[in-house]
Amino acid sequence: MKSSKNGCDLLRRFTHNERVVEELAAYTRNRFSCKLIEARSLIHLQEEPQLEAWEQYLADASRLGAYAVLKKIWVPLQFPIRKNISQSSAYRRASLQGKPAQHLAEATGLTLAAPEELELRLYAGIAGKIPVLVVPHAGDFERLIQALAYKNEPVDIPPTMGASIIKGLNNWDRIDRMRQQWQAQQPGKDWAAYFRQEILPHKNLYQDKFMVLSKKPYSGVAACQLGLSPQQWLDDSLHIRLEHECAHDFTLRYLGGMYANMHDELIADYMGITRVRGYFDAHWFLSFIGLAGKTYREGSRLENYAGIPRLSAAAFEVLQSLLRACAENLAAFCHKATPGQARLDRMAQLMSLASLSLEEIAAPGGEQRLRTSYERLLHTFGQAATRS
Repeated sequence: MKSSKNGCDLLRRFTHNERVVEELAAYTRNRFSCKLIEARSLIHLQEEPQLEAWEQYLADASRLGAYAVLKKIWVPLQFPIRKNISQSSAYRRASLQGKPAQHLAEATGLTLAAPEELELRLYAGIAGKIPVLVVPHAGDFERLIQALAYKNEPVDIPPTMGASIIKGLNNWDRIDRMRQQWQAQQPGKDWAAYFRQEILPHKNLYQDKFMVLSKKPYSGVAACQLGLSPQQWLDDSLHIRLEHECAHDFTLRYLGGMYANMHDELIADYMGITRVRGYFDAHWFLSFIGLAGKTYREGSRLENYAGIPRLSAAAFEVLQSLLRACAENLAAFCHKATPGQARLDRMAQLMSLASLSLEEIAAPGGEQRLRTSYERLLHTFGQAATRS
């Protein structure tokens, strides 16, 4: 937002409770850094270092199966789900030091109900290619999220959660590949010293970033609520999740981060819905967060993003009003600006939403603010593409 005062003034259009204004001003503070990006860097995206190894993993998975390949490269798949296991010396030695798990008594493996159903792919998203693990079995999805995102701890996974982008997982296979290549080129040299000085500071050289997607109905919404057949809705749900997580990947790589916040979720849902529908369907978005009816649907996905510390009941209610207004303005933006599906066009759409705070999108004039930002970004990208 342009300033905290401006944001508070916009929030007062939705509530006269100053405590709620203060709460929401903190919650809706725009954390994205859109102005720091050079347009030229977005014209020709640099693929991440992990892709070379992942192309080989995909080839191996086509022969051996996805789970057989993943168990060899990801330490958490070699351990069960158990309380406090991440604090054990065996787990820490395997994950942080690369000690072979087959020599550790606690490494009894992660038990899945349908490991043969796992699908591994590389998806060309808006931020570039990224590995994707598709998990058809709902229970296996929960166990894999516990293992990969929560270090094998038995945390509760919200039933409305159907996807996650995971980063920062050590891949000791990639480290071993680098070691073998370096030692072949530098025989007799000190690999440990080289690793500490030249590799360890650059986490993208040895840590994986990837998506884990379920095949559940998106946000726990039933097909009949949207007037679709069950199979059509499952297909659409997977595509929405892909684009949703790719939006998070883009903000993570280029806009300074991703956050458990409804600004992030609005952007990501916008990208998913517009890819599937060709426009922003406000009814779909409101259904996804429990606001399709006149009153909030308890237990909906919106509760996963109520803030830390959690918003008060009064602030949570005003947040609902903000999101309804956002949906209306986004639908109007799509109707008037008719944005397209080409990569740079979609990039301009995403960055337009990221350049404005939640209240700037929601307040009167939000549609025009979006359109002005979108047209400016399209012009900037067009000039950069011409010069490149």
